[in-house]
Amino acid sequence: MKGELTNWRQVYCNMIAPRSAVDETALELLYDSQFNPVSDVLFWIEEFEKKLEGAPTEDGVSREVAGLTLIRYLGSAEVYMANSVDVDYKAFNELLRRFQDLIERKSAQIEKILCEEIRENLGLRCKRWSQYVRKVIDRLDLPDFMDVQEELFNRDKLRELMNLADGDGQVRDHFDSIAVADQLYRQNVEPYFGFLSDSLKVYFPTGEFWWMYSKPIGLTLENPFAEKGGQSNLNSPP
Repeated sequence: MKGELTNWRQVYCNMIAPRSAVDETALELLYDSQFNPVSDVLFWIEEFEKKLEGAPTEDGVSREVAGLTLIRYLGSAEVYMANSVDVDYKAFNELLRRFQDLIERKSAQIEKILCEEIRENLGLRCKRWSQYVRKVIDRLDLPDFMDVQEELFNRDKLRELMNLADGDGQVRDHFDSIAVADQLYRQNVEPYFGFLSDSLKVYFPTGEFWWMYSKPIGLTLENPFAEKGGQSNLNSPP
């Protein structure tokens, strides 16, 4: 793994690269207009604590990646708090201390759980991406606009996990599989720029996020949210 997983700020920076923390927070606010740094972080701290304790899942909330989700919210919340006026600094700082105390008391367990979250989720998303690419190549069950967009956002989440798993010998086969799938996908797609709204494109540079700007060759996609000119006005991933 890249760096110590209990250094949550470094994990956050590694996860979101090549975006900066400021850009990632702005993107998070586009995804979630109801973003609340205190209540969102509190929720995921409590869920992560329950995961550490082995508590049963309640109310259908998945804790599959509770640790990584908590780190994402902490990173975005910290940037948001530093650039906002109408915020509860005291409550947020108490949450930061609560998480830091948790790390100090259970560092080995947290390191193990975060490592498991990265490896397991990487494997699942790798398999999903490879299966989608195979469908594109075989021309079977060709997806519609929303299906394609969902798979491309899955590839973006895969990128985050690859950032975190860089150097981990146990997931080398996944990296190889992703490289093969990426190459095959590039050979079977054509340029398409209708998946992202203009407000999102600035956070998805074409070089680093090439998959967001192509579609399977010959597949006609009808964007149900299209603006004039064929651009998507979606502001959040599926």
